[in-house]
Amino acid sequence: MSPGSSMILYLISAGNLVSGGVSWSVASHNNGHVSRAQFRQCLLSNGLLSSNEELYALEQRYNDELGFHYFWFLKEVEPKRYEEPLYNAYSEEMKRLNCRETKRKSLDRERDIVEILAKIKGHVVRRGIRVIEFLEQFDPHNQYCVSREDFSRGLDNCCLQLTPTELETLMSIFASSMRRDYVDYRRFCETVEEAVTQACLERAPLIDHDRAKCGTVPKGSLLQVLSIGGLQDALSGREIEVVAKCFALERGLRDEFNYREFCKAVDLLQVIVKRKPF
Repeated sequence: MSPGSSMILYLISAGNLVSGGVSWSVASHNNGHVSRAQFRQCLLSNGLLSSNEELYALEQRYNDELGFHYFWFLKEVEPKRYEEPLYNAYSEEMKRLNCRETKRKSLDRERDIVEILAKIKGHVVRRGIRVIEFLEQFDPHNQYCVSREDFSRGLDNCCLQLTPTELETLMSIFASSMRRDYVDYRRFCETVEEAVTQACLERAPLIDHDRAKCGTVPKGSLLQVLSIGGLQDALSGREIEVVAKCFALERGLRDEFNYREFCKAVDLLQVIVKRKPF
Protein backbone atom coordinates (compact mmCIF):
# COMPACT_ATOMS: atom_id res chain seq x y z
CA MET A 1 0.00 0.00 0.00
CA SER A 2 1.38 3.40 -0.93
CA PRO A 3 2.00 6.10 1.73
CA GLY A 4 -0.84 8.22 0.29
CA SER A 5 -3.44 5.48 0.57
CA SER A 6 -2.26 4.60 4.09
CA MET A 7 -2.75 8.21 5.18
CA ILE A 8 -6.24 8.52 3.75
CA LEU A 9 -7.28 5.19 5.26
CA TYR A 10 -6.15 6.45 8.64
CA LEU A 11 -8.09 9.70 8.21
CA ILE A 12 -11.20 7.92 7.03
CA SER A 13 -11.03 5.49 9.91
CA ALA A 14 -10.55 8.36 12.36
CA GLY A 15 -13.56 10.05 10.81
CA ASN A 16 -15.64 6.94 11.53
CA LEU A 17 -16.34 6.20 7.87
CA VAL A 18 -17.59 2.68 8.41
CA SER A 19 -20.31 0.65 6.81
CA GLY A 20 -22.67 1.30 9.68
CA GLY A 21 -22.33 5.09 9.41
CA VAL A 22 -22.03 5.73 5.66
CA SER A 23 -24.69 5.10 3.08
CA TRP A 24 -23.54 3.29 -0.04
CA SER A 25 -26.96 3.45 -1.64
CA VAL A 26 -25.28 4.77 -4.79
CA ALA A 27 -24.33 1.17 -5.53
CA SER A 28 -27.12 0.22 -7.92
CA HIS A 29 -26.00 -3.31 -8.83
CA ASN A 30 -25.27 -4.56 -5.32
CA ASN A 31 -22.05 -6.15 -6.50
CA GLY A 32 -19.74 -4.34 -4.10
CA HIS A 33 -18.68 -1.70 -6.61
CA VAL A 34 -19.42 1.96 -7.31
CA SER A 35 -18.04 4.33 -9.90
CA ARG A 36 -15.10 6.63 -9.21
CA ALA A 37 -17.42 9.63 -9.17
CA GLN A 38 -19.80 7.95 -6.74
CA PHE A 39 -16.91 7.11 -4.39
CA ARG A 40 -15.69 10.74 -4.39
CA GLN A 41 -19.25 11.97 -3.87
CA CYS A 42 -19.59 9.71 -0.81
CA LEU A 43 -16.39 11.09 0.70
CA LEU A 44 -17.49 14.69 0.15
CA SER A 45 -20.95 14.08 1.60
CA ASN A 46 -19.28 12.84 4.79
CA GLY A 47 -16.97 15.82 5.06
CA LEU A 48 -13.79 13.95 4.16
CA LEU A 49 -11.74 16.26 1.96
CA SER A 50 -8.80 14.46 0.35
CA SER A 51 -6.11 15.70 -1.97
CA ASN A 52 -5.91 14.48 -5.54
CA GLU A 53 -2.82 12.45 -4.67
CA GLU A 54 -4.64 10.67 -1.84
CA LEU A 55 -7.70 9.96 -3.99
CA TYR A 56 -5.46 8.67 -6.77
CA ALA A 57 -3.68 6.35 -4.34
CA LEU A 58 -6.99 4.96 -3.11
CA GLU A 59 -8.32 4.40 -6.59
CA GLN A 60 -5.12 2.66 -7.63
CA ARG A 61 -5.57 0.24 -4.76
CA TYR A 62 -9.33 -0.43 -4.93
CA ASN A 63 -10.29 0.13 -8.54
CA ASP A 64 -10.78 -2.83 -10.87
CA GLU A 65 -12.63 -3.45 -14.11
CA LEU A 66 -16.04 -3.06 -12.39
CA GLY A 67 -15.22 0.24 -10.68
CA PHE A 68 -14.33 1.12 -7.10
CA HIS A 69 -14.39 -2.01 -4.91
CA TYR A 70 -15.95 -0.49 -1.78
CA PHE A 71 -16.49 -3.88 -0.09
CA TRP A 72 -12.72 -4.34 0.05
CA PHE A 73 -12.29 -0.68 0.98
CA LEU A 74 -14.68 -0.97 3.98
CA LYS A 75 -13.10 -4.23 5.13
CA GLU A 76 -9.75 -2.49 5.57
CA VAL A 77 -11.15 0.77 6.95
CA GLU A 78 -13.44 -0.66 9.64
CA PRO A 79 -11.72 -1.16 13.00
CA LYS A 80 -11.24 -4.81 13.81
CA ARG A 81 -12.63 -6.16 17.04
CA TYR A 82 -9.91 -7.21 19.45
CA GLU A 83 -10.08 -10.89 20.29
CA GLU A 84 -8.45 -12.31 23.36
CA PRO A 85 -5.85 -14.98 22.54
CA LEU A 86 -7.22 -18.46 23.11
CA TYR A 87 -4.34 -19.15 25.48
CA ASN A 88 -5.66 -16.52 27.92
CA ALA A 89 -9.00 -18.29 28.25
CA TYR A 90 -7.24 -21.63 28.66
CA SER A 91 -4.93 -20.19 31.30
CA GLU A 92 -7.82 -18.73 33.31
CA GLU A 93 -9.71 -22.02 33.14
CA MET A 94 -6.68 -23.95 34.40
CA LYS A 95 -6.25 -21.50 37.27
CA ARG A 96 -9.89 -21.95 38.24
CA LEU A 97 -9.65 -25.75 38.12
CA ASN A 98 -6.39 -25.82 40.07
CA CYS A 99 -7.85 -23.52 42.70
CA ARG A 100 -10.88 -25.80 43.05
CA GLU A 101 -8.64 -28.88 43.31
CA THR A 102 -6.47 -27.21 45.96
CA LYS A 103 -9.51 -26.27 48.01
CA ARG A 104 -10.88 -29.80 47.72
CA LYS A 105 -7.60 -31.37 48.86
CA SER A 106 -7.35 -28.91 51.72
CA LEU A 107 -10.89 -29.76 52.83
CA ASP A 108 -10.14 -33.49 52.61
CA ARG A 109 -7.11 -33.06 54.89
CA GLU A 110 -9.22 -31.13 57.40
CA ARG A 111 -11.57 -34.13 57.60
CA ASP A 112 -8.82 -36.73 57.95
CA ILE A 113 -8.65 -37.75 61.63
CA VAL A 114 -5.10 -39.07 61.29
CA GLU A 115 -3.91 -35.75 59.85
CA ILE A 116 -5.72 -33.80 62.58
CA LEU A 117 -4.29 -35.92 65.41
CA ALA A 118 -0.81 -35.63 63.93
CA LYS A 119 -1.21 -31.85 63.87
CA ILE A 120 -2.35 -31.82 67.51
CA LYS A 121 0.50 -34.13 68.52
CA GLY A 122 3.00 -31.76 66.91
CA HIS A 123 1.71 -28.81 68.94
CA VAL A 124 1.57 -30.82 72.16
CA VAL A 125 5.10 -32.18 71.81
CA ARG A 126 6.62 -28.82 70.85
CA ARG A 127 4.94 -26.91 73.66
CA GLY A 128 5.06 -29.65 76.30
CA ILE A 129 1.38 -29.31 77.30
CA ARG A 130 -1.29 -31.79 78.35
CA VAL A 131 -4.60 -31.26 76.58
CA ILE A 132 -6.61 -32.89 79.37
CA GLU A 133 -5.67 -30.07 81.75
CA PHE A 134 -7.49 -27.61 79.49
CA LEU A 135 -10.65 -29.75 79.23
CA GLU A 136 -11.22 -31.38 82.61
CA GLN A 137 -11.93 -27.98 84.17
CA PHE A 138 -15.23 -28.05 82.25
CA ASP A 139 -16.13 -31.40 83.85
CA PRO A 140 -16.61 -30.68 87.57
CA HIS A 141 -18.60 -33.91 88.13
CA ASN A 142 -16.04 -36.21 86.42
CA GLN A 143 -18.46 -37.45 83.78
CA TYR A 144 -15.66 -37.66 81.17
CA CYS A 145 -17.64 -35.60 78.67
CA VAL A 146 -18.14 -31.90 78.03
CA SER A 147 -20.43 -29.90 75.82
CA ARG A 148 -19.35 -29.11 72.29
CA GLU A 149 -19.02 -25.44 73.24
CA ASP A 150 -16.75 -26.23 76.20
CA PHE A 151 -14.71 -28.66 74.10
CA SER A 152 -14.15 -25.95 71.51
CA ARG A 153 -13.30 -23.42 74.21
CA GLY A 154 -10.79 -25.76 75.85
CA LEU A 155 -8.97 -26.48 72.57
CA ASP A 156 -8.88 -22.76 71.81
CA ASN A 157 -7.07 -22.25 75.12
CA CYS A 158 -4.52 -24.86 73.99
CA CYS A 159 -3.77 -22.71 70.92
CA LEU A 160 -3.83 -25.77 68.63
CA GLN A 161 -4.75 -23.59 65.62
CA LEU A 162 -7.51 -25.91 64.40
CA THR A 163 -9.79 -24.89 61.57
CA PRO A 164 -13.60 -24.99 62.04
CA THR A 165 -13.72 -28.10 59.82
CA GLU A 166 -11.02 -29.86 61.85
CA LEU A 167 -12.78 -29.01 65.09
CA GLU A 168 -16.09 -30.27 63.75
CA THR A 169 -14.41 -33.50 62.64
CA LEU A 170 -13.00 -34.07 66.14
CA MET A 171 -16.35 -33.40 67.82
CA SER A 172 -18.07 -35.78 65.44
CA ILE A 173 -15.57 -38.63 65.86
CA PHE A 174 -15.25 -38.31 69.64
CA ALA A 175 -18.94 -37.61 70.23
CA SER A 176 -20.30 -39.02 73.47
CA SER A 177 -22.39 -42.14 73.07
CA MET A 178 -24.35 -41.31 76.22
CA ARG A 179 -25.21 -37.64 75.85
CA ARG A 180 -26.26 -35.74 72.75
CA ASP A 181 -24.18 -32.71 71.73
CA TYR A 182 -21.42 -33.74 74.15
CA VAL A 183 -17.85 -34.84 73.44
CA ASP A 184 -16.02 -37.72 75.13
CA TYR A 185 -12.96 -35.61 75.94
CA ARG A 186 -11.30 -38.37 78.02
CA ARG A 187 -11.17 -40.72 75.03
CA PHE A 188 -9.85 -37.87 72.89
CA CYS A 189 -7.12 -37.00 75.40
CA GLU A 190 -6.08 -40.64 75.80
CA THR A 191 -5.70 -40.93 72.03
CA VAL A 192 -3.56 -37.79 71.93
CA GLU A 193 -1.45 -38.95 74.91
CA GLU A 194 -0.80 -42.30 73.24
CA ALA A 195 0.37 -40.54 70.09
CA VAL A 196 2.63 -38.30 72.17
CA THR A 197 4.05 -41.29 74.03
CA GLN A 198 5.02 -42.85 70.72
CA ALA A 199 6.62 -39.57 69.70
CA CYS A 200 8.82 -39.81 72.78
CA LEU A 201 10.22 -43.03 71.36
CA GLU A 202 11.63 -40.95 68.52
CA ARG A 203 12.79 -38.06 70.66
CA ALA A 204 14.45 -40.19 73.34
CA PRO A 205 16.21 -42.51 73.49
CA LEU A 206 16.32 -43.48 69.76
CA ILE A 207 17.30 -40.02 68.63
CA ASP A 208 20.20 -40.09 71.10
CA HIS A 209 21.73 -42.91 69.04
CA ASP A 210 21.35 -40.92 65.82
CA ARG A 211 24.49 -38.84 66.07
CA ALA A 212 24.41 -37.88 62.39
CA LYS A 213 20.74 -36.79 62.67
CA CYS A 214 19.93 -38.72 59.51
CA GLY A 215 16.88 -40.62 60.77
CA THR A 216 18.52 -44.05 61.04
CA VAL A 217 20.36 -45.98 63.74
CA PRO A 218 22.29 -49.27 63.76
CA LYS A 219 20.33 -52.43 64.51
CA GLY A 220 22.20 -52.80 67.79
CA SER A 221 20.83 -49.45 68.94
CA LEU A 222 17.29 -50.66 68.23
CA LEU A 223 17.82 -53.71 70.43
CA GLN A 224 19.27 -51.52 73.18
CA VAL A 225 16.31 -49.13 73.10
CA LEU A 226 13.79 -51.99 73.13
CA SER A 227 15.59 -53.42 76.13
CA ILE A 228 15.48 -50.10 78.00
CA GLY A 229 11.77 -49.76 77.27
CA GLY A 230 11.06 -53.31 78.41
CA LEU A 231 9.87 -54.34 74.96
CA GLN A 232 12.58 -56.84 74.08
CA ASP A 233 11.04 -59.53 76.30
CA ALA A 234 7.60 -58.89 74.82
CA LEU A 235 8.82 -59.58 71.26
CA SER A 236 10.34 -62.74 69.91
CA GLY A 237 13.65 -62.66 68.11
CA ARG A 238 11.85 -63.36 64.84
CA GLU A 239 9.42 -60.48 65.38
CA ILE A 240 12.27 -58.08 66.08
CA GLU A 241 14.04 -59.32 62.95
CA VAL A 242 10.89 -58.73 60.86
CA VAL A 243 10.54 -55.18 62.20
CA ALA A 244 14.20 -54.44 61.55
CA LYS A 245 13.94 -55.78 58.00
CA CYS A 246 10.72 -53.88 57.21
CA PHE A 247 12.28 -50.56 58.22
CA ALA A 248 15.79 -51.26 56.98
CA LEU A 249 17.51 -48.52 54.99
CA GLU A 250 20.85 -49.01 53.29
CA ARG A 251 23.37 -46.57 54.69
CA GLY A 252 26.93 -46.93 53.49
CA LEU A 253 27.85 -50.62 53.45
CA ARG A 254 25.21 -51.81 55.92
CA ASP A 255 21.49 -51.72 56.61
CA GLU A 256 20.35 -49.41 59.39
CA PHE A 257 17.00 -49.06 61.12
CA ASN A 258 14.82 -46.17 59.86
CA TYR A 259 13.35 -45.18 63.22
CA ARG A 260 11.50 -42.11 61.86
CA GLU A 261 9.36 -44.19 59.51
CA PHE A 262 8.92 -46.77 62.27
CA CYS A 263 7.57 -44.12 64.67
CA LYS A 264 5.19 -42.78 62.00
CA ALA A 265 3.82 -46.29 61.48
CA VAL A 266 3.36 -46.77 65.23
CA ASP A 267 1.54 -43.43 65.46
CA LEU A 268 -0.83 -44.51 62.72
CA LEU A 269 -1.50 -47.88 64.32
CA GLN A 270 -2.16 -46.31 67.69
CA VAL A 271 -4.85 -44.10 66.18
CA ILE A 272 -6.45 -46.60 63.81
CA VAL A 273 -6.12 -50.01 65.41
CA LYS A 274 -6.17 -49.64 69.16
CA ARG A 275 -8.77 -46.97 69.79
CA LYS A 276 -10.66 -46.99 66.51
CA PRO A 277 -12.29 -43.62 67.23
CA PHE A 278 -13.90 -43.64 63.80
